[in-house]
Amino acid sequence: MVGRNDCIDSRRQPGSNEWVDGTRDWDARYFMNGFGIVDTGRSGPASNGNVRVFDAATGKWHVTFYSMPTYSSGVWKGCKTGDDIVLEKPQKALGTTFVGVSRLTFHNIREEGFDSKGEWVSDNGLVVFPFWTISCRKLS
Repeated sequence: MVGRNDCIDSRRQPGSNEWVDGTRDWDARYFMNGFGIVDTGRSGPASNGNVRVFDAATGKWHVTFYSMPTYSSGVWKGCKTGDDIVLEKPQKALGTTFVGVSRLTFHNIREEGFDSKGEWVSDNGLVVFPFWTISCRKLS
């Protein structure tokens, strides 16, 4: 993920099952002696970024996301699980009182790039609702 990446992403539109494909750039660099990563990107009119900090005491990443011009933010926490990095944050299903988590899974991580998917998962794990996918290819 560190470096410059060109990405293809697909997002499920709110309130529908329609997926919209787009392109985005994803630029990331280390900071805090390698215990943190700052990444920024642009997808259409949206500009967003993340501050990713690794807590060595707990072995978990704490990832804070920001987006503009329509402001949104959130904090996901997680760690490496097998070959994947899995991050979660508590979240109700959009427009409901159903509790669960927003889960981001970074997979297929390799020198040439990475893939990721976003899903809402019910607390009992029986409902998994995908809302985002991205595939990134490293430029530098």
